[in-house]
Amino acid sequence: MWGNRVPYVAIYSDLDETLSRNYHAINVLENVTDTLTHLDPAAHEAYTTQRALGLTNNYHEKADLPGDAISDKVGADGNTPGWVLDRYKFLPMLAHAHREYPQMEYYVYIEDDTFVFWENMLDFLSTLSVEEVTYFGAYSGSGNATFAQGGSGIVFPRGMMEKVLNATSNDTSPLRSNPPTLEEYGNLTKSACCGDMVLGHILRDYGIRVNRGEYGSVSFRPEPPWRTGFDEANWCLPVFTFHHVHQKDIAQLAELETAFTHIVAKSKPVLFRDVYARLIEPHLTQSQIRNWDNFAAQWVIEKGKDVHPDMRKFDVGRVVVDSADECRKACEKVPGCVSWRFDDKSCALDTAVRWGRSVYYDTPEENLVSGWLLERIQRSLLSTACS
Repeated sequence: MWGNRVPYVAIYSDLDETLSRNYHAINVLENVTDTLTHLDPAAHEAYTTQRALGLTNNYHEKADLPGDAISDKVGADGNTPGWVLDRYKFLPMLAHAHREYPQMEYYVYIEDDTFVFWENMLDFLSTLSVEEVTYFGAYSGSGNATFAQGGSGIVFPRGMMEKVLNATSNDTSPLRSNPPTLEEYGNLTKSACCGDMVLGHILRDYGIRVNRGEYGSVSFRPEPPWRTGFDEANWCLPVFTFHHVHQKDIAQLAELETAFTHIVAKSKPVLFRDVYARLIEPHLTQSQIRNWDNFAAQWVIEKGKDVHPDMRKFDVGRVVVDSADECRKACEKVPGCVSWRFDDKSCALDTAVRWGRSVYYDTPEENLVSGWLLERIQRSLLSTACS
């Protein structure tokens, strides 16, 4: 499950719970409940309610399966109880991991719906310095509000952990001279949407920003394979993680990893190309599908409006694209366009290939049609060799 090269695993939660004989969830909020009590009563209520559910043999999930008993209550900020608590866990998790495992070279944070290609990631980390005062992950935010997206996986080198969690007044010109506390950042956490964004803010206070690195903004993926855009930019790069994966995705990715590392090329990393060939290409047998969303979105031609300025050089015309056939023709005019999406409001074109998903069981839209230029994909993307 974790691979032979991951020596220590800690499972963090907001509930102390035995999951199996070998795995126990650590309640990382146990020592900050006083802070929650006076700072965020809604979060404290969610915390105490969840502990009560543990005595009633209910699952602490919301998957509409028998036994699921999490509250449907939504807070003033639109978040469910799980999200209300989640944003408070990031800083205590880092502090606990560093305190309990101070000898580690890297600390890798993932969520329970994240799939990790461990050999790929660990090979990448072996090229870095554990003393680097930075961290790695999927680059999110902009300007002075950048952070690593939590669900895609975040890597914290030992150098960064020591600078932040062992901060003292003896540090050389530090922006801060003491370790951060949840009490200190409580108001920020309460008003924020997510814990990873709060953590990014805290680390910036120490002069630390997320380092995209050579692969950071590409190889840590914030989505599952069927929503990932495959193009020439990532085709020959190693993939480290996928987020928001379901059981089927996990099974397919694990099968791919096993087959690739033990049979195909044990000494080579799993590339985006390999994921595409195994999990995406076999499904692209039709040039277009109705009631299907392939998430094409790079250029959008809205009905009744002029084309995007970036598209004028492609000679797609100024006429309204009011049919799926005209949307496809517009894609054919744009160099590099390989996928398109048409609905009642717009025609969207893209240079990346995404398989996507059916929307029939969600909100059936008879006029939602997604398509791919299969011959162009074959000539361009699939003919690209990786060294």
